[in-house]
Amino acid sequence: MKTSFASLATLRQRWSLLVLAVLLLIGVALAWAYRDRLRSAKALYAEARQAAPGRAAVLYDLLARRVPVLEDYWRLWAAEARLPAPDAVETLYAVARYRPDGPSAFLAHLALARYYAVLESPQTVSEYRAALSIDDRPDIRLELARYLEEQNARASAYEHYKALLGRQRPDAFVEMRRTAPDELVVAGDLLARHYCSDVLDILREDIRCEGHRLRAEALVCLGRAQEAEAERQLYGACSAAPPPEPTPSPVSPQEEQPPVPTDAGDAQPSTAEDEEGWGGETVAVSSADPLELWKATWALEEEGRITEALAAYLAIASGDSYVADDAAYRAWVLARRQGDANTAARALAALQRMAPNWLAWRASGEMRIEFAPDYPSDAIAALTAEVLARVQALESLGREDLAIDELRLTALVSETPEVILRMAEELARRGRFVAAYSLGRAYIADHPYAPRAMWRLAYPLAYAESVNGSAGAYGIDPALVWAVMRQESAFAPNASSHAGARGLMQLMPATQRMLAQQLNLAYDPADAFTPERNIQMGIYYLGQLLQEYSGDVELALMAYNAGPGNVAQWLQDPMIRDRDDLLRFAWFGETREYVERVNLDRMIYLQLWAPGG
Repeated sequence: MKTSFASLATLRQRWSLLVLAVLLLIGVALAWAYRDRLRSAKALYAEARQAAPGRAAVLYDLLARRVPVLEDYWRLWAAEARLPAPDAVETLYAVARYRPDGPSAFLAHLALARYYAVLESPQTVSEYRAALSIDDRPDIRLELARYLEEQNARASAYEHYKALLGRQRPDAFVEMRRTAPDELVVAGDLLARHYCSDVLDILREDIRCEGHRLRAEALVCLGRAQEAEAERQLYGACSAAPPPEPTPSPVSPQEEQPPVPTDAGDAQPSTAEDEEGWGGETVAVSSADPLELWKATWALEEEGRITEALAAYLAIASGDSYVADDAAYRAWVLARRQGDANTAARALAALQRMAPNWLAWRASGEMRIEFAPDYPSDAIAALTAEVLARVQALESLGREDLAIDELRLTALVSETPEVILRMAEELARRGRFVAAYSLGRAYIADHPYAPRAMWRLAYPLAYAESVNGSAGAYGIDPALVWAVMRQESAFAPNASSHAGARGLMQLMPATQRMLAQQLNLAYDPADAFTPERNIQMGIYYLGQLLQEYSGDVELALMAYNAGPGNVAQWLQDPMIRDRDDLLRFAWFGETREYVERVNLDRMIYLQLWAPGG
């Protein structure tokens, strides 16, 4: 009996093991069969990007069912994996049509462009251009330019290389010189964009007549008047036409000083000094051109013809040129000096129509921005739910780059302020200050009556920890720092000017070297593009200037822009008897505009971000 029971127990044990083995095999089989459904979307996507076309198609189909909000992306990537299959090409065109302004459409056009480039098809250029019409990315424009050059379309390639100037593509200079029909063409295009030192480098040994003319203008641009006159004489000697008078450039002759930034939304034309006309011929006061009138007022005041100057200033103030506020303020100053209360009132009224404006505040002592009510939060949520769902899904895949593109491109094509606001806020939350700032700035430029939140996007507390830390250490108002940063670099840490100024506070290399020594820091050129270090050095330098001018912010800003040497000369100019004269007769119109904008920005910062605001 004992043996029978033992045998039975052994048999049962074996059956149990067999059943467990069978169940385990079934489990393994089921797990294998459903293995893809048990994995995360991120893991499936990572495999699909590396898989063979057949396997990739299976994975993308599964992902499309699991994450339907990204349907166009799954179709896009599945089609890319199947290229050059004809149906893949058709799918890419369908994706491009699905959301024609979105990142998936951009990627579809780009995939088609690269596909056609291999075939050397004429369709290549059309697809590149379609992609650039959605998102004008410098790397893709460079890709198109190089393709055109390979196809021997050098003229078209040159135009694309030229379009890359000022877009952080230093190789654009080399490519322009290689594809231009003549170095004079390159020099003329660079001069038009105030790359004055590069013009001299390109034309160093050029003895042609036009070369002398371009060198003369470049030398004037750099403040080297005597050398410019010698080149003008050479041009006059070899030209049948009389040598043109070169126009003064806004670029400071003080090599070590940061230039005014390129701020496309707020800055006026970069040739601000063109209208000054100091030392030039008197222009008829009857001229209808506001900049010609502005030139004339300098000579009129020099000659003591104040009544005529007043009339000219008022005429300029009635228009919309970028010197209208300067003219209105100068009319207000002169009318008060003349004891003409009626004219002073007219000038002040014209000035106040341009508010918010620092000169209007200077004249009246009043400046307050009226903000629109906040947008309803439920409306914002309803309008942005779909795109934010796509953003969240892309980020879950590890595609933060595409999530940023979704936010940015959605805002760029939207005409709904609630959408623009939310997209920009999401960009700022992710540290994309430049993109958020650009959106906010563009919106309030067209719609100044906007909620405070929209204004704050245009005046962000960028890199707050670094700014507050260094500003506190050196006793500088943080609002002044942000105002300077806004004008210098528009918050782009990799900003680089044609004159060589770099980083958020636009420091010249020699200035950076000097400041690094004073701060007992090792000099590293790359520090110019490191936000924390650039901010520290820029604030320290600004503090030095404030100390030199006994806390006078206006003089410190003039020196930051034009150099202490120029400020010293202006203060000795007999035409400049007080601060109001300095704001009119400082030799560089760029510096005048710079001081006005930075001071205005500072006041707006203080109002926007006041405690309880």
